[in-house]
Amino acid sequence: MQETATGLTWQPPIEIIYAPSWNIAVRNCTDREWEAVTLWYRNELSAFLFDQFPADYSARWNRIAHTVNDWFPSVIAPVIRERLTDVPESEIVIQDVLRSIRGAFMEHEYQNCNPPVRFYTSLLELFETGRYPCGWQLPWPDGKLVVF
Repeated sequence: MQETATGLTWQPPIEIIYAPSWNIAVRNCTDREWEAVTLWYRNELSAFLFDQFPADYSARWNRIAHTVNDWFPSVIAPVIRERLTDVPESEIVIQDVLRSIRGAFMEHEYQNCNPPVRFYTSLLELFETGRYPCGWQLPWPDGKLVVF
């Protein structure tokens, strides 16, 4: 465990459980607990960067976020959409993936600042292996990452 920007302790997910179907994966990615966990990690990183590097964070991150937002729909979303032809509610999955990619971009862009959390880059590694990190099983933060 380590201290984070907001004074909370953070430990990377240790255990993974697997969602047995796309239906369950979609249900997990729309769950309020998953939204709360991903938001917590994003806020931890944002708070750290804002506190430690305010000028750089404001100028640089806004530019990068616009680039990611412009690039994702035309470059990445079609690739994901092509692979999700049989997935129920695939647009929900695509938006969840976008949030994870945005977070990974932020963590990567500021890796030299030694941010206290590296959650999204871990999710990206799962995506690269063909897995879909889609939820969190309680209790957080000691729960388990749900992966399809």
